[in-house]
Parts: sequence; structure tokens; C-alpha cells
Amino acid sequence: MDLEGQPVALKDFAGRLLLLDFWATWGGPCMNEMPHVVNAYQQFHELGFEILGISLDQDLEKLRAYLARETGVAWRQVCDGQGWKAELAQRYRVTGIPDTYLIAPNGKIIARGLRGAALVAELTRQLGAPAGGQAPAGEKPPRTTPSGTKEP
Repeated sequence: MDLEGQPVALKDFAGRLLLLDFWATWGGPCMNEMPHVVNAYQQFHELGFEILGISLDQDLEKLRAYLARETGVAWRQVCDGQGWKAELAQRYRVTGIPDTYLIAPNGKIIARGLRGAALVAELTRQLGAPAGGQAPAGEKPPRTTPSGTKEP
């Protein structure tokens, strides 16, 4: 179920390029990455790109408050409130966030761990030229692990 109480299934996104974005409001690296994800969504959404946010937050009110403030996050969000034990995080073997899976329109996973400029580059490769804007530059920032440490 998404945060609006609607059922969500990967088949809902058939025919579109889908990014599963594992993140949390308490993850500094996630918050640093979010502007890049918003930028990618804005550039590529009309070309067939979709995002499903999968939050590892346990405080659903904090998550909802963040989403209400952050108008650029216009895609569906899933959160079961279980943190690192979230069903989807377990299923996809997520060990650090942010983490992403890029799923082709045919349902096959074609990339993992795309962030920043690497995400925009792969979207450009898959969908063609973006609607506008430039890929963010710089090195890949750290991720937050279940122990709370940051890894490169």
C-alpha cells in the first residue's frame, strides 16, 4: 500500500522505466540525494520515467510532513513503518540508503545504485535526451547503513 492507502504493484508501472528509490527522511545522504532525484524526475517523467519511493522511515508523521513540504517529490511513496526490516527492503536486500533499482519497461532490473549524474546518464541512455537541465556533477556521496554509519 502507498501512503494514500492505495495498493501498489510493479505491474502498475508496466511499459515505463521505473526507479525504486529506497530512502528515509533521517538519512543525511538520502536528503542530499533527493534534489538529484527530483531533477531526474522533472527531466524524464514525460519521456516515460517513473519513480516509486520506498521509505525506511518509522515515524510516518515525520515522513508525511516532509512530503507535504517538499513539493518536488511528486511520485508515489510506500512505507510500512518497519525501518530496516521493511518488507521491500528485505526483498531487495537493501543494506544502505539511498539505494536504487532501475527497472526496464519489460520488468527486468537493468541497474542498481544509480545516483546523481550516473542516474541522469542512464536515463538519457534509456530514454533519450532529457526535457531540460544538466546532470549534477560530483562524486558519489555516502550512504547510511543499518548501523547508522556512512559508507562511501
